[in-house]
Amino acid sequence: MTEETVSVFHGSIDNGANILQYGLDAARAPTFVSTDWAAAENALMSHPDAIPGLGTIIESRIPMSQFESVLAPFERSYSGFYPYGLQSTEITLRTPEQIQLFNQYMVTP
Repeated sequence: MTEETVSVFHGSIDNGANILQYGLDAARAPTFVSTDWAAAENALMSHPDAIPGLGTIIESRIPMSQFESVLAPFERSYSGFYPYGLQSTEITLRTPEQIQLFNQYMVTP
């Protein structure tokens, strides 16, 4: 039986094609992900450096047991970028282990 997965999303405002090809770069940590598509979309729409239409949302489908042990303990409330109207959560990826986990299960087109 296949283990249930958790979809985790990263909204890249300017590096989506590179991330899809090579994965998140641990040298650019910390970076942020969310189990909520709307949080990733908020980064593309409201980040002060975002250019409308140029961002990419990248999904990783992480096995539940690994999500629970490696990422879930770091999930926290997230209200989005200004004007802070989002009610969501985010996870800060700080370690190579966290970034590798995202990369290992990244969904590529």
